[in-house]
Amino acid sequence: MSGVANVLRWLIRLISLALLILGVCAIFTKMPADMPRIDVVTLILAATGVMLATLTIFLAILAFIGYIEIRKSSHRIALRAAIEAAEKVAAQTAERTASRAVDEYLNQRLGKVEEDYGAMAAGDDDAGKS
Repeated sequence: MSGVANVLRWLIRLISLALLILGVCAIFTKMPADMPRIDVVTLILAATGVMLATLTIFLAILAFIGYIEIRKSSHRIALRAAIEAAEKVAAQTAERTASRAVDEYLNQRLGKVEEDYGAMAAGDDDAGKS
Protein backbone atom coordinates (compact mmCIF):
# COMPACT_ATOMS: atom_id res chain seq x y z
CA MET A 1 0.00 0.00 0.00
CA SER A 2 2.97 2.36 0.42
CA GLY A 3 3.25 2.63 -3.37
CA VAL A 4 -0.36 3.80 -3.67
CA ALA A 5 0.11 6.25 -0.79
CA ASN A 6 3.25 7.58 -2.44
CA VAL A 7 1.45 8.12 -5.76
CA LEU A 8 -1.41 9.83 -3.95
CA ARG A 9 1.00 12.08 -2.07
CA TRP A 10 2.69 13.15 -5.33
CA LEU A 11 -0.67 13.73 -7.01
CA ILE A 12 -1.76 16.04 -4.19
CA ARG A 13 1.55 17.90 -4.44
CA LEU A 14 1.07 18.28 -8.19
CA ILE A 15 -2.46 19.63 -7.77
CA SER A 16 -1.30 22.05 -5.08
CA LEU A 17 1.49 23.27 -7.33
CA ALA A 18 -0.94 23.70 -10.25
CA LEU A 19 -3.30 25.72 -8.06
CA LEU A 20 -0.42 27.85 -6.82
CA ILE A 21 0.78 28.55 -10.35
CA LEU A 22 -2.75 29.32 -11.50
CA GLY A 23 -3.26 31.72 -8.60
CA VAL A 24 0.06 33.48 -9.16
CA CYS A 25 -0.69 33.80 -12.86
CA ALA A 26 -4.11 35.20 -12.09
CA ILE A 27 -2.68 37.78 -9.71
CA PHE A 28 0.25 38.96 -11.82
CA THR A 29 -1.15 38.80 -15.31
CA LYS A 30 -2.47 41.90 -16.88
CA MET A 31 -6.12 41.39 -17.44
CA PRO A 32 -8.09 43.15 -20.08
CA ALA A 33 -9.77 46.28 -18.83
CA ASP A 34 -13.19 44.84 -19.47
CA MET A 35 -12.50 41.65 -17.39
CA PRO A 36 -13.35 42.23 -13.74
CA ARG A 37 -11.49 40.43 -10.93
CA ILE A 38 -14.59 38.40 -10.10
CA ASP A 39 -14.24 36.63 -13.45
CA VAL A 40 -10.66 35.68 -12.57
CA VAL A 41 -11.85 34.23 -9.27
CA THR A 42 -14.57 32.35 -11.14
CA LEU A 43 -11.98 30.88 -13.51
CA ILE A 44 -9.78 29.80 -10.59
CA LEU A 45 -12.73 28.16 -8.86
CA ALA A 46 -13.74 26.40 -12.09
CA ALA A 47 -10.17 25.09 -12.53
CA THR A 48 -10.19 23.94 -8.92
CA GLY A 49 -13.46 22.09 -9.55
CA VAL A 50 -11.98 20.33 -12.58
CA MET A 51 -8.91 19.32 -10.57
CA LEU A 52 -11.06 18.02 -7.71
CA ALA A 53 -13.15 16.00 -10.16
CA THR A 54 -9.97 14.52 -11.61
CA LEU A 55 -8.69 13.74 -8.13
CA THR A 56 -12.00 12.09 -7.25
CA ILE A 57 -11.85 9.85 -10.31
CA PHE A 58 -8.23 8.96 -9.51
CA LEU A 59 -9.16 8.11 -5.91
CA ALA A 60 -12.03 5.94 -7.13
CA ILE A 61 -9.62 4.00 -9.32
CA LEU A 62 -7.20 3.59 -6.40
CA ALA A 63 -10.05 2.43 -4.16
CA PHE A 64 -11.06 -0.19 -6.69
CA ILE A 65 -7.46 -1.42 -7.00
CA GLY A 66 -7.17 -1.48 -3.20
CA TYR A 67 -10.38 -3.49 -2.92
CA ILE A 68 -9.08 -6.06 -5.39
CA GLU A 69 -5.78 -6.36 -3.51
CA ILE A 70 -7.53 -6.74 -0.14
CA ARG A 71 -9.80 -9.39 -1.64
CA LYS A 72 -6.83 -11.36 -3.03
CA SER A 73 -4.94 -11.05 0.24
CA SER A 74 -7.90 -12.20 2.33
CA HIS A 75 -8.44 -15.12 -0.03
CA ARG A 76 -4.80 -16.21 0.41
CA ILE A 77 -5.03 -15.89 4.20
CA ALA A 78 -8.31 -17.82 4.34
CA LEU A 79 -6.92 -20.53 2.07
CA ARG A 80 -3.80 -20.88 4.22
CA ALA A 81 -5.90 -21.08 7.42
CA ALA A 82 -8.22 -23.65 5.85
CA ILE A 83 -5.30 -25.83 4.74
CA GLU A 84 -3.74 -25.69 8.22
CA ALA A 85 -7.05 -26.59 9.87
CA ALA A 86 -7.66 -29.42 7.40
CA GLU A 87 -4.18 -30.82 7.97
CA LYS A 88 -4.69 -30.69 11.74
CA VAL A 89 -8.06 -32.44 11.54
CA ALA A 90 -6.66 -34.98 9.08
CA ALA A 91 -3.76 -35.78 11.41
CA GLN A 92 -6.10 -36.23 14.38
CA THR A 93 -8.47 -38.38 12.36
CA ALA A 94 -5.63 -40.46 10.96
CA GLU A 95 -4.23 -41.00 14.45
CA ARG A 96 -7.60 -42.15 15.82
CA THR A 97 -8.27 -44.32 12.78
CA ALA A 98 -4.82 -45.90 12.92
CA SER A 99 -5.16 -46.54 16.65
CA ARG A 100 -8.56 -48.15 16.14
CA ALA A 101 -7.26 -50.24 13.23
CA VAL A 102 -4.32 -51.48 15.33
CA ASP A 103 -6.70 -52.32 18.21
CA GLU A 104 -9.00 -54.25 15.89
CA TYR A 105 -6.08 -56.09 14.30
CA LEU A 106 -4.66 -57.06 17.67
CA ASN A 107 -8.08 -58.12 18.92
CA GLN A 108 -8.57 -60.32 15.87
CA ARG A 109 -5.04 -61.67 15.99
CA LEU A 110 -4.93 -62.43 19.71
CA GLY A 111 -8.59 -63.30 20.08
CA LYS A 112 -9.06 -60.92 22.97
CA VAL A 113 -11.47 -58.06 23.20
CA GLU A 114 -10.83 -54.79 25.04
CA GLU A 115 -8.05 -56.06 27.31
CA ASP A 116 -4.79 -54.60 28.44
CA TYR A 117 -2.11 -55.64 25.98
CA GLY A 118 0.52 -55.24 28.69
CA ALA A 119 -1.26 -57.88 30.77
CA MET A 120 -1.47 -60.16 27.73
CA ALA A 121 2.24 -59.74 27.17
CA ALA A 122 2.90 -60.58 30.83
CA GLY A 123 0.68 -63.64 30.45
CA ASP A 124 2.70 -64.74 27.43
CA ASP A 125 5.86 -64.66 29.54
CA ASP A 126 4.20 -66.89 32.14
CA ALA A 127 3.00 -69.25 29.43
CA GLY A 128 6.53 -69.62 28.08
CA LYS A 129 7.89 -70.67 31.52
CA SER A 130 5.51 -73.58 32.09
